[in-house]
Amino acid sequence: DYGDPDTNLARHESPEPPPYDLSAINSTHVALIYTANDWLNHVDDVQRLKEHLKVKLLDDYQVPDETWNHMELVWALETGQLVNPRYTAEIIESRGFRTENHYITTEDDYILTVTRIINSHVTDRAGLRPVLLQHSFGNSANVWLINSLGKLTRDGQWVEDNNDSPVGNTLGFVLAVNGYDVWLANSRGNIYSINHTYYDSGDPEFWSFSIDEMVDYDLPAIIAYIQRETHKS
Repeated sequence: DYGDPDTNLARHESPEPPPYDLSAINSTHVALIYTANDWLNHVDDVQRLKEHLKVKLLDDYQVPDETWNHMELVWALETGQLVNPRYTAEIIESRGFRTENHYITTEDDYILTVTRIINSHVTDRAGLRPVLLQHSFGNSANVWLINSLGKLTRDGQWVEDNNDSPVGNTLGFVLAVNGYDVWLANSRGNIYSINHTYYDSGDPEFWSFSIDEMVDYDLPAIIAYIQRETHKS
């Protein structure tokens, strides 16, 4: 749609643009995540979209909470519980690796999710060097996974492209094929570490922390756990 009837008429021989041919989409990286109460994108429209797509969807997920609308996908506290936990594992596994989720309780009772990248091509995992990747403030482990699209090849190499140019930007995967046992941290309060032994994420007490507690409690607990699991320092 050129936004102007005359231009549309010159381009399309009609004041209105023709419907987009959804069957022409050939990407294998299409995922649909939607809600039943979306004011901007009705679930019936999502169903019509699925009927016209010819490709296999990477994901087809309707949020189970029927009260959710469009903005909950971005702002809701429960996004980390209902939507996002699916995607660290799915990103990693779609690239050819396996995952392990480890749940670590800090000294002040926050429960952190730490994800381990498993390279199936490595037979001697005991020989790998553990490395912890810590995301920046207000972020999550996904920052180490989504720089560019790539794939683990059959011979165990990580091949990554950006606009058809070979790159090596996604550090989590680059390390996983170069002799490292990769662990991805998630600090308290982010979408993957939203649990506590006593408090719910809706309790004000849950959010009574600062970046100081992330340094004083989260990192020491994660590092100590990895050392116990790997028997390495």
